[in-house]
Amino acid sequence: MAREEITAIVKGLEAWAADRTSPPGFSVVTAEDQLVLLRDHLGVDDFATLVPDHLHDLLLGVYPEELDADEPDEVDDVVPTLRQVLEFLSETGRIQPSALPNLRKTVDVIEPLFLGEMSESEEMGPPPAFVQAMIADGVDVSDETEVGRWVEEHLGQVPPGSFDGIFDLDDAEDADLFDDDLLSGIDAKELLGLPDQVPPMRLPSEAELAEAARESALIEKAKRLALWAGEHATLNESGDLIPADSVAAARELGLAVPPGEIREMTDLPELWHLWVLAEELDFLDLTDDPVIVGAAVQDWPGDPDDEVID
Repeated sequence: MAREEITAIVKGLEAWAADRTSPPGFSVVTAEDQLVLLRDHLGVDDFATLVPDHLHDLLLGVYPEELDADEPDEVDDVVPTLRQVLEFLSETGRIQPSALPNLRKTVDVIEPLFLGEMSESEEMGPPPAFVQAMIADGVDVSDETEVGRWVEEHLGQVPPGSFDGIFDLDDAEDADLFDDDLLSGIDAKELLGLPDQVPPMRLPSEAELAEAARESALIEKAKRLALWAGEHATLNESGDLIPADSVAAARELGLAVPPGEIREMTDLPELWHLWVLAEELDFLDLTDDPVIVGAAVQDWPGDPDDEVID
């Protein structure tokens, strides 16, 4: 693609943008730079051949080498301008309209990665836009397993390696994934679609809360588990039920026992959660073996409301 052709495209883009409201950050100078980089670094001589791989390499390969991260205005211009360039190329027939949605999606996915790559600080962790995208998809960002699953799902939307060096799940501390300030840059009201004002909400009374606790099927199962354990349980070195007793306890409580060998209590997660709950409620005393049924079992659910809630 000759320089004259790029100049003609830029002039057309400038006239096209003048007829509409351009988004913040759009820059004709940046647009020209992008066209040149696509040609010189990525070999795009015909924009009809533009594919998501080119955008990935431009934002995460070329720009980090070519752009000065100390110039935040230049960094902020890149993605808004690229979006407008794609729209213009599509409307003028230089790329197929059918290719545009996939190119847009690629830019959306890579944007937070690009901003993270261009950040001066290696301690910032995943940028807020990245975290906000996870939350919008219903991901619990405090759960490393869920986060990992989300990342794996999105690796299929951009070429492999897009997340390399940006988000290291093998070292959550370095990635600052679970830092207390992780959500500080996210507008929760906007994310959740909340109005500026919400109507008043009636909170349940202390008596209602206590009654709900007394009727809790979960607490009742934890009590039954404690009573069963006091008569039958043998503990391992970790203070958990041995495998045979884990299976027996689960069946006693009507919990599902998956096929195959049960090696430890945590292989039965529902039972494990009840075991932890029973200990937290002082239904169990695990300081010694055999298990001692806690005094709270006898008192439950007859305690005063304030003690039930506590």
